[in-house]
Amino acid sequence: SEDQREPEVVLSDGIDGSAEDPHSGSFMERLKEVFFAFIPLGFITFGGPQAHIAVLQQRFVENRKWLSDRHFIELFGLGSALPGPTSSQMVAAIGMLHASFIGGILSLICFQLPGAIVMTGFGLAITSPTVAEWLTAPPSWFIGFKNGLFAGAISLIGIAVWKLGQKSANTKFTQAILIASTVQTILIKSAWTLPLSLAVFGLLSYFWLTKYRPEEAPPPPPIDESHDPTPDPNNPLDAVKSLWTPETKIGAAMIAASFATLVLLIILRALSPDCILCGVAETFYRVGALIYGGGQVVLPMMITELVDTGIMSEATFLYGLTIIQVLPGPLFNFAAFLGAVIHGLWGALVAWVLIFAPGVLLIFGVYPFWHRLAKMSWMQKVLVGVNAAALGFILSAFFLLFAKVPTIYDACAVLVCCLVAFYDLNTPAAIGIGGATGILIGLIFDSSHIVAPSAPSPMAPFASPVSSFNFTPIVEPPIDLTA
Repeated sequence: SEDQREPEVVLSDGIDGSAEDPHSGSFMERLKEVFFAFIPLGFITFGGPQAHIAVLQQRFVENRKWLSDRHFIELFGLGSALPGPTSSQMVAAIGMLHASFIGGILSLICFQLPGAIVMTGFGLAITSPTVAEWLTAPPSWFIGFKNGLFAGAISLIGIAVWKLGQKSANTKFTQAILIASTVQTILIKSAWTLPLSLAVFGLLSYFWLTKYRPEEAPPPPPIDESHDPTPDPNNPLDAVKSLWTPETKIGAAMIAASFATLVLLIILRALSPDCILCGVAETFYRVGALIYGGGQVVLPMMITELVDTGIMSEATFLYGLTIIQVLPGPLFNFAAFLGAVIHGLWGALVAWVLIFAPGVLLIFGVYPFWHRLAKMSWMQKVLVGVNAAALGFILSAFFLLFAKVPTIYDACAVLVCCLVAFYDLNTPAAIGIGGATGILIGLIFDSSHIVAPSAPSPMAPFASPVSSFNFTPIVEPPIDLTA
């Protein structure tokens, strides 16, 4: 019966013990739910990828209960191990789980579109003196608004870590992994530490729970006879035989398509060296396919591809970087600005779509395999360590980002945190109140001299060509656009 049906998206546990399927209803109804659930996020997701993760946890785990705590942190671990923007991959995955691939694409569009439209507009109008003047001398209320939103979004990371940690770090062993992951992420700011750390802590967890603490291992899952009539899914060797299902075949096709597209675009650019759009498509798709660790890591590559080659001036690049800092959504929306500068509206559309495409194809393609593997008892032992390590990534972001909030705006962070934790206020409203409070602080205390820097990912390396920009050109003297 429908009351006994298990939610389709559950990997390792139920939706907090609820028997109700949050993904019931017709396909069109679920698409409508995806649209109205994600469209506000395009206007409030400030603070960088880890703050985005906190907003997603609050909205889809705590409030809407579309997935469980453990499933959420497993998705985060999966996104962290794949190239591409992790928060955008999480958005696409959550939308896909609720309304198939179309729902995943719709959720991604809702999450990104507001910022992308603004970035495209600025890219088309960047030579305007009015735009340049406003960027170099923004009003106090706007600075306060941006800082209040930033502080409020960062405070949600602490709430997310606390709630997720109650299930993912509830033993001395997982707490030790959490601490080790947090410390190493703060000290070693390299994008490659993410997948490496997940692998190391996952293997450590498997051996620990197998040899030393088997009583702490998750209970073995039941064998799904409908999908696995012959192989034993609790055996790592036999598990391979059970992976080839209709869902994983589609996933394998998407993975193959992501790599084939890269090869085809490289060939197309080589055959058409005078085609500007071909160059834009190949450049941004290649960058999106090779990036680990969030949007900040993309900046050095963009400088090499666009500034060092003379395609655009450093001043124009810096203006775009200034704008993206004060907008919600992923930093990859910067591609819309760069594409608009290079080749107008079509350049913006091609750059924006293709920089996200490889990461989205990979999360769509890998998820069916991950979904199958996560049901295996040996993989569940691995996931104990993976989940604790992934939670450490989020906790490190809380410490690193909160240090960047100007002290005067700590009040916004405390207010948003209390509204969500004590009064169960929905996330968009709470962050909006944080922004409104920031406006008052900006007007009263004239905060034009205390702009919060943009939120670099804790995985971004210290040494990069962009580090000399200091990420705060919004308060620097005007830059000569003709340079």
